[in-house]
Order: sequence, then structure tokens, then C-alpha cells
Amino acid sequence: MELVENLEIPNFRSVAFKYDVLELNTNVKPTFLKSLFARGFDQVVYLDPDIFVYQELESVFSALQEHAIVVTPHSLSPNPDDIQSEVIFLMGGVFNLGFLALSKCAETDRFLSWWEQRCLDFAYNEPRKGMFVDQKWMNLVPCFFDKVKILKQPGCNMAFWNLHERHLSSGNGSLTVNQTSPLDSFTSAVSPWMAATNFLGAGAHTLSQIGRTCGQSMKTIALGSCRAGFASSKPANTLWHIRNGQYINHLTRSLYAANIGRLKAKIRLTVLPDSILGQVVQTPQRTGLIEFVQFGDLLEGRLSA
Repeated sequence: MELVENLEIPNFRSVAFKYDVLELNTNVKPTFLKSLFARGFDQVVYLDPDIFVYQELESVFSALQEHAIVVTPHSLSPNPDDIQSEVIFLMGGVFNLGFLALSKCAETDRFLSWWEQRCLDFAYNEPRKGMFVDQKWMNLVPCFFDKVKILKQPGCNMAFWNLHERHLSSGNGSLTVNQTSPLDSFTSAVSPWMAATNFLGAGAHTLSQIGRTCGQSMKTIALGSCRAGFASSKPANTLWHIRNGQYINHLTRSLYAANIGRLKAKIRLTVLPDSILGQVVQTPQRTGLIEFVQFGDLLEGRLSA
């Protein structure tokens, strides 16, 4: 387990306030990867906790021999029966950042520094605004950096969203994708948009096949293991609640993120009693965020959020 405080993220309190739990967990990823290289690792493979690995990742480590960065696309071919899935890829990102492999070199250092800055500044979960946490930024990586390998291995990163192009066959206790590629990994994540399509129905046979061959139950595969992440040594309510116990909702975080430049003073995470609502604060820029939101021009519509 990695404590997020140990990553020494500059202005971490501000970062934690503007991001929700999904955003914060994903957006500290490049900082964490930088810390692993600083500890002396030469190669790093990152896997989300919902990815099951079924054999050694030979294709991945082979690619790292000649490349600095290895990524895998969500899909390798169009799905003629589901154009909406391609819209989802455009919104959420071409590459699945549940997987990322890196080798230690100057190009990787340059990439991680670039990615870290964007993750800590502009990586909200807002696909309609062109952002989807850490993942959407990866679309630019093959354009901005050299020694990037797009791993088009059907057995790597098989998932519900690419079943239209990948078919399992089993034999001798192992699984093969499209009769050519051993199954390296399967992503078990299930999102709401999949539940609204035929993904779950189409994936039932695949899950059953994996379960029979590898000895896993369908329930275990479907749920995956979503308990991993970055922990904090502080009580949970210090990141997700203000001092009086009030939950920091999405609107509050969004208001803060949109007005960080206007909030010059140190944030006081307190709430004034409702009985004094309506009073005029002469200098809202000198108060805490909650007072600024309650009494400042944000609620009156004179500042753009």
C-alpha cells in the first residue's frame, strides 16, 4: 500500500479538494510511477486491480526491450453493430490506462513529467469537456513522444468492450484468443454504458469459458478486485468532508477548481451558520472557499464557474 502523502505532491491539499475520489486516485498515477523509478526500478508494468493476468506478460516485456512506453488500445477494429462504442472511446480515450508499461530512460522521464503536470492540473472526469481523468491525455502520447509501442496483441487487455473481435478457445488448460494469441490478461471492469448495451449478455459465455478453464467463478471474474488504490494516513473524512462533517459535493469541488486563481488566501474548510446567510462579505477573496461560495458573486452569477 502506498500512502499518498509519501508522494510529496506539491499543493496536495488543493489537488485533493478539487478532485473527487476517482479523479484523485487516477491522477496521482504518474507521480507514483516516477517514485518507482526513483527507487531504482528499470521497468514498471502498471495494472488496474480489475485486471486478471493468466500468464507471464512476455509480449509486454519484449516490447520494453526496444520501447520506452507501451500502451494497449481499447479495441483493434471497428464494431459494425455498435458505433456507440466508438463514441465512448472518443470520449474516454483510445488507450486503456488500466495497463501501462514503462522502461527507465530519458524519454520516459520526459513523458512522466508532462503527464504528471496535466494530471494534477486538468484531468477531471468530464468527457463532454474533452477530459477523462489520466486516461484521455494518453491519446497525445504517440504524437508527442518517441519510442512508443502500441501493443496490438489480441490476448493482451481482452475485455467486454472488445469481444466483437476476440474469441476464446480452450485446450490443455490454457486459453487462446482468435486461435493465435495466448490470453495474457482480461479486464473485468463493467461500466454503466456497458450495462445499457449487449456487452454483458455477449460477455457471459466468455466469462464462463474463462472460469471453467482457470478455475475462477463468473462472479469473481465479473467483480474483479476493486479494493486497491492509494491510501492516506489521515482519516477519510479529512479528504472528503469539511471540518463540521459536511460532505464536499461535486458542485463545491467544481466551484473551487474554476476559481483557484481567485482564491488567494489559505482555504478555511468551515461553514458559516445559515442564520447569517444574506450578509454581504466585502472582501470574499480573503475568506475561505465556503464563505466565498455562500456570500460571494458565484451564487449571484457574476463570476463564470
